[in-house]
Amino acid sequence: MSLDNVRLKSVNLDDESIEKMKSDLYNLIRSHCRSYLISDSRYELFLHDSTRIEYDVMEIIQVERFLDLLNRYWDYFPHIISNLSFEDDSKSIELSRIVGTLHFQKTRNLRRNQGTQNVICSVNTKDIFISENILLGAVLLGINLLATKFLQQGRDGTIEEFKEFHGTRLQQIVHFTGFLLKDRTISKLVDNYLLNYENIEQLILKISSRIHQGKIRNQYRPLIKFIREWKYYDWILNEPINSLRKALTPHFDSITEDRIYEMWIFFKILTLFEPLEQKKSSGVFVNEKLKLSIEYHHQIRLGNWVLGKPEFVSNINRIPDILIKKDGKELAIMDAKCMKYGELTEEDGQEPSPDTNIVNQMLIYLDYGNCDLGIVLFADEKIRNDIVIKQNESRRLLFLNCYPFGETSIESFSKIRHLLQIS
Repeated sequence: MSLDNVRLKSVNLDDESIEKMKSDLYNLIRSHCRSYLISDSRYELFLHDSTRIEYDVMEIIQVERFLDLLNRYWDYFPHIISNLSFEDDSKSIELSRIVGTLHFQKTRNLRRNQGTQNVICSVNTKDIFISENILLGAVLLGINLLATKFLQQGRDGTIEEFKEFHGTRLQQIVHFTGFLLKDRTISKLVDNYLLNYENIEQLILKISSRIHQGKIRNQYRPLIKFIREWKYYDWILNEPINSLRKALTPHFDSITEDRIYEMWIFFKILTLFEPLEQKKSSGVFVNEKLKLSIEYHHQIRLGNWVLGKPEFVSNINRIPDILIKKDGKELAIMDAKCMKYGELTEEDGQEPSPDTNIVNQMLIYLDYGNCDLGIVLFADEKIRNDIVIKQNESRRLLFLNCYPFGETSIESFSKIRHLLQIS
C-alpha cells in the first residue's frame, strides 16, 4: 500500500503544452536512457519506470553506400530518359475509314456479322511499356522514396552518426528524382508499374527473359548493372522502420497527462546534473564523478506499520516521485503534482496555500526518511513567493510552481540546482 493512492484534482494542461512535453521527452529520453542492441539494427531501452521500448536504428554505412551508388549513376538517368526505346506493335482496330493496312478477311466478317460499313485495319504503334522502361520508372520512384525515408530517419535520430552533409545530399536526390518523375512519359511508366506489378522482382524476371532473347538495347546496360546493386536497397525501402519516436508515440498516448507531467519533471531534473548514466532496466541514474544518484519512485517502508491480517500482511510504503542522493546520503525528495498550487484564489481574500493532504504526505516522507529537504512542484503558471515549511534551519519543505515551458519552470529548476549545491 502507498500513501500516494490519495488522488487529488488534476489541472488540465493545454494541448500545446502536452505536445511540447512529449516532443521534449523524446529528446530527453534519447539523451539519458541507455540503449542496448538486440539484433542487427534492433535496439531496446528502458524508461525511468522500467517500461521497455523496442526500436530500430540504421547504420550510417547504409546511407553512405546508397549515396555512393547514386553518385556513380547520377548522370545516367536523364540520359536514358532522353533515349528511351520502344517496340513496334501492330494492332487491329475498327475504324470508319482506312488507316494503315486494310485487313480484308476481318472487315468482311465484321460487315457480314454486324451490318456496318466500318473497316478493320492493322495500325502500327510505338509501345513504350516495355519491361526495361517500366523498370526505369520503378527505380526512379524507389530512389525518391528511399532518399526521403533516409532523410526523415536521419532527422528523427534513427540513423547513427547522421550528419548535416548527409541530409543535404539526400535532399538533392529527392529534388532531382522528383523533377525526373514529373516527365510525362516517366509518369506513365510509374503508373503502369504501380497498376500491374506487386514488386520489382516481377520486372526483373521479365527483363532476364528479354536479355536471353537479345531484346535489350545497349543504352539499358547501365540500368541492368544498377539494378543488381539496387535490389538490396529496394528491400530496405519496403522494410518498416520503427524509429524511437514512433515507438514512444503510442506509449505517450496511452498514459494520462499527469503521468506525462511527472515524467517530464523527472527528466528535466536529470538535465540539471549531467552527465548521468542509467543503471540497466531501472529508474536509477548515476553521476559517478559527483557520487550522485537520482532515482524515480523510490520506495521505503513507513516504520513497522503494516496493513492486513496476520496471515496476509502488506507493508505501508512511501513513494515520492524522485529521490536524490549524494555519497549515499539522501539530499532531497520530490513530488510532481499536475494540479494547481491551491484551491484558494485572490478573490477569496486569502493567499493560496498547498493542499493539506499534500503537505501531510510530504511531512511523512521526511519523517520516515533520512532526508532534510522536500520539494513539491505544481503545474501552476502563476508566479508567487516561495512557501517554505521548516522544522529547523536545516529541515525544509518547499512548494514551487512549475508550469511546463513557462517562467515558473525556468525559475523552479534554477532554485533546485541552487538549493542542492552539488559540485
